Amino acid sequence: SPYLLLLALTLPVLAIANPLEAALQREIRFGLVSVLGIARVVAEAIVTVSLALAGFGVLALAAGRLAQHALPALILVAARLREGGVRPRRSGWRDFLVFGSAYSGIALIQKGGNAAASWSVNLLLGVATLGLLNRARRVVELLDRSVLDGVVPVILPAVSRSLDAGADPARVTLLKIDYLAGLCWPVFGGIVLSREKHLL
Repeated sequence: SPYLLLLALTLPVLAIANPLEAALQREIRFGLVSVLGIARVVAEAIVTVSLALAGFGVLALAAGRLAQHALPALILVAARLREGGVRPRRSGWRDFLVFGSAYSGIALIQKGGNAAASWSVNLLLGVATLGLLNRARRVVELLDRSVLDGVVPVILPAVSRSLDAGADPARVTLLKIDYLAGLCWPVFGGIVLSREKHLL
């Protein structure tokens, strides 16, 4: 269907954009990374709203998702070409494939579980209940989307450099959890206080 075709077009776009953005994060160059975040939101909103008003329905959502990834990809390619471009390396493929296969497997399991849960709820309880479930998920994921996603460009380069320097992966993981706990507890406290104020 046209909807799936538009979504499929995001895959080659991501294959271009993700390595370029990962290089920026590794170099701790957050100026352009922050611009990309704004570009994603603006591109998705403009394309989705414009096509929805034009009567394209669900295709507007798919086109918005494609625009969300296409505009940052163009910005990244233009920035890299201005700096002389990038060239692939022959070395490092083994580590890349080992990490990529594990990471992709975990992501597929997570997405497959979410899809199975949504399909089961839709089948047993109906579309209306599925909508409530999706709204509940958005609330649960609010911390990830508003706080944790924002610190990822800082944490990942630090973790990567520590591992490259020979640090113990278990120690790096424990330190990451310690830092994230210190970041998350004030956020959780704020959520609790706002919720109690709303109930009162």
